[in-house]
Amino acid sequence: MAHWPPPLYDEQLVTLESTASDPGSPAIDEPEAAPEPTTAPPDAEAEARSPGDVFGRGGGSLLGGLALLAAVASLATRGLGPALPGVWVGVEGYINFTKKAGALTSQLFAVSSSAIVIGLVLALVRGDRPAYLRAFAVGAGVLTVLAVMIASAVALPDASRLVLSFGVGTLAALCAASAARFFTSRAPAIVIGLLAGAGLLRIVVILLSQLAFERMSQLTADVARVLVTLSALPVTAAVVFALVWMVRVPGTGAGLRWGALVATMAGLGTLVALAQVGADPEAGGMPLLVARTLHEMGLRPRPFGPTLVYSALEALRWLSALAVLLVGPRNRSLAAAVSLALLAGGTLEMPLAAAGMVVAALVLVLQPGPTVDELKASRIVRE
Repeated sequence: MAHWPPPLYDEQLVTLESTASDPGSPAIDEPEAAPEPTTAPPDAEAEARSPGDVFGRGGGSLLGGLALLAAVASLATRGLGPALPGVWVGVEGYINFTKKAGALTSQLFAVSSSAIVIGLVLALVRGDRPAYLRAFAVGAGVLTVLAVMIASAVALPDASRLVLSFGVGTLAALCAASAARFFTSRAPAIVIGLLAGAGLLRIVVILLSQLAFERMSQLTADVARVLVTLSALPVTAAVVFALVWMVRVPGTGAGLRWGALVATMAGLGTLVALAQVGADPEAGGMPLLVARTLHEMGLRPRPFGPTLVYSALEALRWLSALAVLLVGPRNRSLAAAVSLALLAGGTLEMPLAAAGMVVAALVLVLQPGPTVDELKASRIVRE
């Protein structure tokens, strides 16, 4: 007897067996064996839809465009904007253009991400996810939308930033734990879970940094720097998992997947080489601009260790987000979610980064479980 909708099975609990009738059983007439056509209930169809279908057929492209907008906004506001002054003579025109581009893309991302967060929260509330997850998603979604709206006009207070970071990091961790049950979304869940852990660790870093500034304590400042150094480890692991997922999971041709990986590594090598040249006090021009940009996009407070290592990590994180978005492993929605999470990094106290992480977490948890064809394919690969 057929069931609708098909239940979401965990990979470890499903055994694919033949559906042929037992040889010793009585023969079944052809008319009786033919199943009657059934029509799926509207509610069941709505629950089985993918996140891209929440926004229509172009939902995957919409999420991909949002991730691309986030990449441009983060580069303009966090990297190029602070790095341009003093690079070379006559740079004022570039500074003004970068400021306008950063402001425009940031506002577009703020409005678009807020609307998408509302749509994803409504889709999650109407679904069959656990009640605690739906309730927390509503609270974190509303908090994020309010923070983005307020930050568009005035700077958020420090306490509000910490509350925002805690809410978004916890939501991302819960969504990652829920999605990790299914092998189709396990690798993206690991990526988002690692970045959520880095964001939650930064709450302690920010509190210790504020305490060190108020009490002028060098010991507290050193502890904060140790923790921010440790927070770079899950970010690095998330980038590695994302690249491995991009290469191993089929979604496009193998040539495109490996080509994107080679291009990412080549771009990383080029940027690191320019940053190393730009670290010279006498350097100028493009090497100095690249070195300053990667330095400005780095973590605060500064972690222990060579500056070039963390500049390379920032370059790899940004390039990996673009590569995953281009290749689109598994489907466009999951690729956009991983890209948004990588662009947010562990800086969940920033409203725009928090909005990107909320979109990524909700898209992840709304992914349907593995289909029968995917289970068959996974069994063939294992055998």
